Amino acid sequence: MLERAELRHGSGDPEGASADALRALESSDAHIFDIERSIRLLRAARPSELRELSKKKAIASCNAGDKAWLASLLTWNRGELAEARAILKDTMADASLADDDRRSALFQLAFTEIGLGEFESAIRGIRSCESYPGGLGIADVFNLAMATWGATGLPPHDLFERVADLHVSHPRALSGLNYNECLAVAHWAVGRTGEALQFLQRARTLIATKPARVESCWRFLTVSPAEFRRDLDSIADLIDGKPVRPTFMEGAAARSPA
Repeated sequence: MLERAELRHGSGDPEGASADALRALESSDAHIFDIERSIRLLRAARPSELRELSKKKAIASCNAGDKAWLASLLTWNRGELAEARAILKDTMADASLADDDRRSALFQLAFTEIGLGEFESAIRGIRSCESYPGGLGIADVFNLAMATWGATGLPPHDLFERVADLHVSHPRALSGLNYNECLAVAHWAVGRTGEALQFLQRARTLIATKPARVESCWRFLTVSPAEFRRDLDSIADLIDGKPVRPTFMEGAAARSPA
């Protein structure tokens, strides 16, 4: 069915392609990678059909780890983030969920909630992970710092300093685009502008040499190389002292429940 869906999409039949992809999602026996193919097809052919995914039999039948992985793919826009949140909420409602799966789901849920402007909920979720073995890792602390910035309007010096300290303890400066982007923001927040510019330049070099879609902490979305470069330009403005703030904060008050 998915082969036919791909053929229909390639021949300019988005309605037929999306219909086949939706039918595939109604099979409780669907393989996880077929579910992923269905999501990609719907995104390309008829993105408006990417809704109520948590109720699709194929996804509802997945185990917790697979659900968390699928949710991590739904990060291209805020509509997809809302779908990811619903999948993760269903996952978290399972009282028998193993600690490792719950920890993974909480991390991904925090990412989606920050992207949706639900900062207080993200903060509570991340804080709940402090009791897990190993406590909060550098990615957790960074997301906590960004959620706190979104909630208060002020970048929390103590949390961003903790991010910088964790990097010193376990340096991964060349490990990836998002990591260097995050470290640029963290070092700016604690007044280390020289180091912030170094991380920013590393991110610029990496996106130039290996262009690919990537998560951006400026939006808490997965973005195209061109969008990522624009986000790096905004971070450069931030480091330069210009009055800019991350895109994920825009309209957060309007999106937050009363």
